[in-house]
Amino acid sequence: EKFDDEMNDANETFENENNGDTNDRLPPDSLWPALRIKAGEAVRDYDWWPKMDAHADTATCLFASACKAQPVHVWDAISGKIKASYCGRNALDEPVDFNVVCFASGAEKIFAGRNNEIRTWDVTRPGYSGDLLWRGGKGGVSFGGSFGGSFGNKNGSSFGNKNAYSSVASTENTFFKGLVTALQSAPLTSTAASSSQVLAAGCAGGIINLFHAQTGEQTVSFTGHADAITRLKWSPCGTFLYSAARRGTSFCVSQIIDDNHIHHKCPVLPKLVTACPYID
Repeated sequence: EKFDDEMNDANETFENENNGDTNDRLPPDSLWPALRIKAGEAVRDYDWWPKMDAHADTATCLFASACKAQPVHVWDAISGKIKASYCGRNALDEPVDFNVVCFASGAEKIFAGRNNEIRTWDVTRPGYSGDLLWRGGKGGVSFGGSFGGSFGNKNGSSFGNKNAYSSVASTENTFFKGLVTALQSAPLTSTAASSSQVLAAGCAGGIINLFHAQTGEQTVSFTGHADAITRLKWSPCGTFLYSAARRGTSFCVSQIIDDNHIHHKCPVLPKLVTACPYID
């Protein structure tokens, strides 16, 4: 009701400013929702169905949401109804909620992250049928596996100064742990070998990990961000991974040239990013 009142007030204001001309009810630069869905709690993250094509088939208009005190829901973007729910339990067999969510690039799986945990479900099997992909702990977890070769090297690589964005091999001093704050599946068109099976994940500690999406094996860790990772985005070709962090001054770019080399660049932003920058 409050939203409807605000919309009516905006219409009245626009009519008065235009001497009663109501051919256009709202200014052309105004954005109004085509559908409103009440999730019931704070929405933490969402992701659109990768195969969505509203022109060919409206049944593909789906998106997933991660909300406070709720399981992962997949919503129909046309009707606003829940199509499926994906749930998880903790060690005490209690239902848990998730902080971030994303679909696999092939749309066959859905991933969700919370504190020290990443889970995955087959999209055709909602409910508690999900599997644990990764679990951290006090010291973090390193699976020690390799995927399509070894990324980086024992000494890591850095460009510029000591604060430059760098890649390091998994060691006892570098751990991906804590709250998972960003997830992004590598595109199917990626040039890296089998990289459609790679899941990029960011945590509150400013570390980015690449995981094998099927086994959960860690392939490489990226360091350089000073605060929580807020957004990850693969380039359409899968050669670049863009990342942004809370209270950061740069967007970091990881260029995956082949299975054995990664290069990094740090373009500086004009001012401090205090919220959650969006990369698209």
